[in-house]
Amino acid sequence: MTAVLALPPRMGAQQAAALKEAILSHAGQDLALEASEVGHLGTPCLQVLLCAARDWAAAGRCLQLRHPSEAMQAQLALFGLTVRSLEGGGS
Repeated sequence: MTAVLALPPRMGAQQAAALKEAILSHAGQDLALEASEVGHLGTPCLQVLLCAARDWAAAGRCLQLRHPSEAMQAQLALFGLTVRSLEGGGS
């Protein structure tokens, strides 16, 4: 069963620690990140998401970004990334 975690609308420096804790609370299981409400994606939260993708892939678990908002996709593009850059793992 895949756990679902809704990402907050604002993902800036102040949200990074809470995001990290929320994601880590699902370690060891497949996780879908619901991203439809994301309006801002800052570097600290992006780093958390990239580390999660790496860790989930290393564990052979699936990390999926669901319904990323247009704003999130545009901000990822500014960093030279795509939605697939944040997805990892799976068997």
